[in-house]
Amino acid sequence: MQLRASSVLYIVFNVLLIGFFAATYKLMSLKIEGLFLGHDRSAHQQKVELIARSIRHNVLVGDYVGIRRVFQNTLNDNSIRTVRFEPKDGTEGICVGNEQHCYAQKESSDRQSVSSTLYFDANQETSIGTVFLRFASVQAAQLTKITSAYLGGVLLVTLIFFNVLITLFLRAIKKQVSWSIDAVRSLSRGRNVPTRKTVLLEKTEFSKALSELQNVLQDYRKSVEEASKQEALLELAKQVAHDIRSPLSALKLASTDLSELSDEKRILIRSAIDRIQGIANNILERQRASVSQKFYEASNDPTSINSSGELLASLIDRIVAEKRMLYGARSEIDIEFELDPSSYGAFSKISASEFKRMLSNLIDNSVEAIASGGRVTVSLHSQGNISLLSVQDNGRGIAPDILPKLFKEGATFGKKKGSGLGLYHAKRAVESWGGKLELTSALNQGTTVTVVLPQTQAPAWYVPTLQIGPQSTVVVVDDDPSISQAWCSRLGSAEMKTRNIRFVSLSKTQDLLEWREHNQDACQNDLYLVDYEFVGETTNGLNLIEQLAIQAQSILVTNSYEDKTLVEKCLKQKVRLIPKSLLPYLPISYAMPASLGQQPPPG
Repeated sequence: MQLRASSVLYIVFNVLLIGFFAATYKLMSLKIEGLFLGHDRSAHQQKVELIARSIRHNVLVGDYVGIRRVFQNTLNDNSIRTVRFEPKDGTEGICVGNEQHCYAQKESSDRQSVSSTLYFDANQETSIGTVFLRFASVQAAQLTKITSAYLGGVLLVTLIFFNVLITLFLRAIKKQVSWSIDAVRSLSRGRNVPTRKTVLLEKTEFSKALSELQNVLQDYRKSVEEASKQEALLELAKQVAHDIRSPLSALKLASTDLSELSDEKRILIRSAIDRIQGIANNILERQRASVSQKFYEASNDPTSINSSGELLASLIDRIVAEKRMLYGARSEIDIEFELDPSSYGAFSKISASEFKRMLSNLIDNSVEAIASGGRVTVSLHSQGNISLLSVQDNGRGIAPDILPKLFKEGATFGKKKGSGLGLYHAKRAVESWGGKLELTSALNQGTTVTVVLPQTQAPAWYVPTLQIGPQSTVVVVDDDPSISQAWCSRLGSAEMKTRNIRFVSLSKTQDLLEWREHNQDACQNDLYLVDYEFVGETTNGLNLIEQLAIQAQSILVTNSYEDKTLVEKCLKQKVRLIPKSLLPYLPISYAMPASLGQQPPPG
């Protein structure tokens, strides 16, 4: 049988097309399988690293109950089969999930397992152990079946399409050729030939692409609007926190002299002030965390100890405020903070996050020990070079035979879900800081936990005593009038009059610039107490001090003293700091120094 040239070309074309799609089918099958598994491994690698970070602190403190709880929450993700933690020391680990897969694979060499290593230190030199995660990927047989069906269907449809297209194309060409021959014949016979246009294929994707582009633009617009809202909320939170904390500092100053009121009223006023303090702290912490979550996590590393020391009163005040908000619904329980004036500037070399966690657990224990109405008192005192932190409650107390056992690992008393790790690790943490932890209790009378910590030298920004020379001027620059009034009350009008001390209150940075311009003969003993943040102004207090070159005569009075960047700037310019929350306890001395008070140390 003799084949025409067109038929041979048609057969060769189909053979080449089938070979091309067969190779494409194989490559795409492997690619799809790799994409599925690669995507699964990439996604679950992030999950296992997140799990490892979330249990790192629990591993360090030996909280295996917390580790198991984190693993069980992880299994809410249906794509995860098992989660396992293997300690480096070879002890028995923890595995949650499908039991038959728990220890079936010791290493993450299979394609359905991922792992992440935990380290003791931030430099990742000493390993604690490894977290393994086994996920449920698409089964190979099912993937092959889906791929075969899909690509087979695509191949079949494509072959049919190309064959139809070629057929139509050949027919169109044949018609065009036939029309051309007929046209030549018609012209040779003197006939008119009508114009003819043959359209082989016409298809556009413009409308579809435009629709996709519109969807992308809408999503982008929503993202921009959401980001704008978040930025506005952050600015609002910052302003609200600033507006609350300034008058709150004034209230704390005023609350130091309530001798004419009864004990009940004094406690009520101070409790209300502390509750407002908790609200302000909470707002500001949320704002800071949203702006710089990564910095927040780094600065709260449980293993990091501030070499210059932590201000104990500030850490305690923050935790007590948080606990008041947490247990606010239980109005029958009062949580108080008593700061002895001798502990106004107590610093200690501790881990801030570990200290706050320890204090939080101690307060929780005291609250749980109170059946109905009661009081939890957190106090800070100083004796020589040591600080005494005590958490006291009037709860049910602890039996004498149980008391010696509470500092042992795993020991617990009177708590249904207690792990017995709180006091054990609290004691270890305090001892690692060079201190000690003591516990005394009596049945039906209450319990007292005392933490003894060695004090360290205060940093250069610390103001131990506010020294004011005679015939000088005290200039307060704060956008909240109540702060100026509180300073005036704190300094004492009688003292200022006796020593011929002038008091100037300014509310804007421009006011200080104008005041300095009209008082060129200002005394070197003059004192400038400057706020850091001024609402609605671009200039802050530190820049203002630098602009006027009054670093030696100025003190920055701010609630932002925990900002490490701000502290570094102050140290660089030799400007000292006073936390606003500690103004009621600030010692004031009316001495006659050669220059302003105690000058900051060099460097």
